[in-house]
Amino acid sequence: MEAFSRLALQEGFAVFSLDSSYARATDNYGNSVGKRWDSLYQQKRKNIDLPFIKKVITAVIPSMRPPGSNQSIFMTGISNGGFMTTLAAAQFSNSLTAIAPVSAGDPFSTYFDMSTHPFFERTCAPGVFRDSDTHQKINTRDACRRQSISRRPDINSSNNVENRLPFKQFHHRGDGACDFSCMQKARDWLLKNSFKDEGAYILSKGRRKIASHFWQNEYNQSMIQFFKKYARLNAR
Repeated sequence: MEAFSRLALQEGFAVFSLDSSYARATDNYGNSVGKRWDSLYQQKRKNIDLPFIKKVITAVIPSMRPPGSNQSIFMTGISNGGFMTTLAAAQFSNSLTAIAPVSAGDPFSTYFDMSTHPFFERTCAPGVFRDSDTHQKINTRDACRRQSISRRPDINSSNNVENRLPFKQFHHRGDGACDFSCMQKARDWLLKNSFKDEGAYILSKGRRKIASHFWQNEYNQSMIQFFKKYARLNAR
């Protein structure tokens, strides 16, 4: 990710690296999710991090732009941050130019389960993520293969055929932390809600392992080109 940030700066982008809340978000049973984004949709309470992200993209970034600069805003994040990217795009599609979730699934069909590790054991990121349909941990092979549309809320999106928010997913088929089926489930939800698929960038080399969940250097150039394409279109 540091290499990507350096490349983005070289290409003329400004980079904002946001910090999530700590020990404020909870799972459905009130257990703390630790130091991670409040990235999964919940009906029982308001999201902790979305107001912060809204302020950054609608107030902070516009206030810091040099005169005459491009008005585009792009959002990416990996793992928990990738879930947060999709969740934020569902809320702020009018304020974003394009998104690129990395190693992530569908925030509307995944839930926090913080009962597997006591908070004092893993204060940074206790517990696991589970698929809402299978209730399997998302690192399980084919954990997100089953789909129950009734469980997954649609958004009141202002996107239409002429103005759809583009997305490009980045994932490794051997991801041992967020199964490839979870990325596919996220894509299906995005398409159902009128987002524009630019085609996922998928790596396939190597065996299934945790290391394949991490940001891969191969993602960098493809993501920059994706953002540059829509920066040009947005400048017209």
